[in-house]
Amino acid sequence: MKYRVLGSILVTLAFISTAFAGDKVTVEDLVSKHVDSVVTAKMDKTPLGRAGSGAAVRDILLGGAGHREGKATFVSKDNSFQLVLDFNSAEYQGEQYTWDGSHSRVSANGVDKFSALAQFVQMHDVVLRDGLLGGTLNNGWAMFTLKDHNPKLHYDGLKKFNGKQAHQITYTPKKSDNDMTIRLYFEPETFRHIGSTYEYESQVTAMAGNMPGSEKIVEHVEENFSDFKQEGGLTLPHHWQLRYMQEHGASMSIRFEMAFDKIQTGSSAAAGQ
Repeated sequence: MKYRVLGSILVTLAFISTAFAGDKVTVEDLVSKHVDSVVTAKMDKTPLGRAGSGAAVRDILLGGAGHREGKATFVSKDNSFQLVLDFNSAEYQGEQYTWDGSHSRVSANGVDKFSALAQFVQMHDVVLRDGLLGGTLNNGWAMFTLKDHNPKLHYDGLKKFNGKQAHQITYTPKKSDNDMTIRLYFEPETFRHIGSTYEYESQVTAMAGNMPGSEKIVEHVEENFSDFKQEGGLTLPHHWQLRYMQEHGASMSIRFEMAFDKIQTGSSAAAGQ
């Protein structure tokens, strides 16, 4: 997959809005500096792939209880991506998130039902389709493939993310997901991608006494990336947190934590773990 740094990205961004407040840095500059923050060696193209495995933990924070320890594995080649969460537990065996370059698939290991996070991604497959899930761990990361997806990007200024200031971009996919808000966050000093949020609001029918009414459901998924290290000419996060939250009556919150000791890049990664 060709590494579209200046040419195709900047052509695509010609249609994207505008400048940072104060220093007049454009969103094109933000994307370009972000790309430079990932690539630590001169390359004509991205590596053939990347892959990693490590410890995974799932915690139910609200709406129940439960702590499970297992393994996380991801493999990404060209614009395909797969994340496998494996928990050897009778209560919860894990799940898989896959984009094969044309189709998305979310599946449970064994006969288990999906987690709420998996249900969310299955319902809103733009997270997989546009290369958003996994951030720069995804070889088809959205900021590398703007020309392929033609989203609208809007710079929102410096906003709080996890208690710190970060550049915030609102990402609107070409194939719009109604009522879904996607935001990407970049570290001001390094322009590394440190997080993404996906928020979806919907209405459900409810009864108030004998009268029908409606209630709002807010679902929120948050990705956090940290522990950046150099691997094969790239600077990649080795810690990835995924959290699902729902506000509707009793709140629900589930968190997955993944730590990768080593990430392979290049042809060995493309062959899988």
